[in-house]
Amino acid sequence: MFHIELRACDPDKNISRFYVINVGRDLLGDLIVTFRNGRIGNFGRTKSHVCKDLEEASKIVRKSLKRRNSAPKRIGVAYEIKTISDPDNWLES
Repeated sequence: MFHIELRACDPDKNISRFYVINVGRDLLGDLIVTFRNGRIGNFGRTKSHVCKDLEEASKIVRKSLKRRNSAPKRIGVAYEIKTISDPDNWLES
């Protein structure tokens, strides 16, 4: 349903991070929002949220992307989109 991979890289500051968000359905039809983040080259940390509807899932995704948007203030470098799959236009809603 939705996939985005973000990267924040600045070799001078030794910053090399990734952030991945996936939204899909499990075998029972529940919506699962999965976040994976860490240093590029490592597997990183994974967190998942089970959502009752599309509205809750999109709210979680938007909140997370808003936080990534504030990265220049927090870590000194902005995240850039590496890959995106948004057939249902989650980013526009």
